[in-house]
Amino acid sequence: MNTPQQPAIVAAVCQQGSPDAPAMKTYLASHGVDQAQWTAPDDVHDVDRDVRAGTIRRVVFLRPDDLLTALWDQAIAAEQWLNAEVRAEFVESPGEHADAFVTATLRSWCVWQRHRRRRQVTAGVVLSAAALALAFILVQLGT
Repeated sequence: MNTPQQPAIVAAVCQQGSPDAPAMKTYLASHGVDQAQWTAPDDVHDVDRDVRAGTIRRVVFLRPDDLLTALWDQAIAAEQWLNAEVRAEFVESPGEHADAFVTATLRSWCVWQRHRRRRQVTAGVVLSAAALALAFILVQLGT
């Protein structure tokens, strides 16, 4: 990972020295980025940490799948990225409306996570009630 003297404001999610690195370098140069914090896709949680700290506001992924993988692996906090208005870009762009794609994806993820948490709480309550009922029955049978 390259770390410039001052905190980087652009993160490049790409392994330096990988076959994809030249495409990332070309993209960064063509978009006026002289310095970037390079982070391997497996270490995207480091980018998330820097987003939370406020030092990164722009993240360049190789392809949309890299962002989605980070979401599914829970390596990034989508809601905080939305609140921080992080700009996510892709070397292999999903089209003209990449910003809308990213925002919609992050919002959808946040909604899905809220629903998932509710389902987990409901399942926990139901399982706890069933365990208590079973324990009560076993105690009654034992006496």
